[in-house]
Amino acid sequence: MEDDGNKSRLQSLFNILNEVGKKAMFGYELMQRAHVSEQQLSELIRSNDLNSLVSVTGSSQPDKIGNAFLSISFAQTGKVEIERYVLGRQLGLFDNHTPFPPPCIS
Repeated sequence: MEDDGNKSRLQSLFNILNEVGKKAMFGYELMQRAHVSEQQLSELIRSNDLNSLVSVTGSSQPDKIGNAFLSISFAQTGKVEIERYVLGRQLGLFDNHTPFPPPCIS
């Protein structure tokens, strides 16, 4: 059961990085595109997994994250691509033949 929870967390992390890596956006749009709730987005943004990669302009509190503007700085682009690749491999989305950087999945 814990593996399902971990896989769900990894999938949410991947979805967030995949979407915000395409373009900067407000939290409401990111939640819709990444299929995460306010609580999930808030927790993941504040976690060690994403807080150094995703820049948040505004509050990361669950009740305010929708109005926050989320982006990735140019300096973090390489780290984000590596993290997306590792997460994609863990989730079975990419294999040994997937080029780096991996394609954004729509």
